[in-house]
Amino acid sequence: MYSQELRARYLEALRQRLTPKRLVHSLGVEKMAVDLAKRYGEDAEKAAVAGLLHDYAKYVPDDKMLAYAKEFGVPLCHAYEAQPNLLHGPVGAKLAERELGIRDEQVLAAIAHHTTGGRGMSRLEEIVYLSDLLEENREFDGVEQLRQALDFGLEQALEQALAHELAYLQARGGEVHPDTAAAYQWVIEKRREQNGKF
Repeated sequence: MYSQELRARYLEALRQRLTPKRLVHSLGVEKMAVDLAKRYGEDAEKAAVAGLLHDYAKYVPDDKMLAYAKEFGVPLCHAYEAQPNLLHGPVGAKLAERELGIRDEQVLAAIAHHTTGGRGMSRLEEIVYLSDLLEENREFDGVEQLRQALDFGLEQALEQALAHELAYLQARGGEVHPDTAAAYQWVIEKRREQNGKF
């Protein structure tokens, strides 16, 4: 059971690692993840933990991030090497497991994949990915349209969110992580199947 005492411990750990603004964001992700979990029949406690802790490794310096990735056996690719901060998902999951005792595989996967997404994401992973992008404190062009897409289901919102992310990276000349491209292709295929378009 996810107790208030445990949540207080997680919050204290986050205060040591995050800026005040990033902590507000993490609380926003926790809140939205819980709301979406209840809306879509997922475990609200798991959503709360993954949402709250998703940025646990956000401010690990690049050189340390790459060192952690090697230590934890996270496969490196061009995108990770070009933007080591993308590793704060998988590295954060490993640190949360080691330092905070998080053992739930679904929670750890949701933390690990919130930066890039991935093919075959679980419902909890989709929820945390979308909550990270769309929580109430986020402000960017198109955020309201993406929030409104949730009225049509998680998959539609996820497809639009990934399309937005890919367009953003392309416009900035950023490197697209293979998992993000794979997630976008996967969710398109999934929605086609749901709509009976093979």
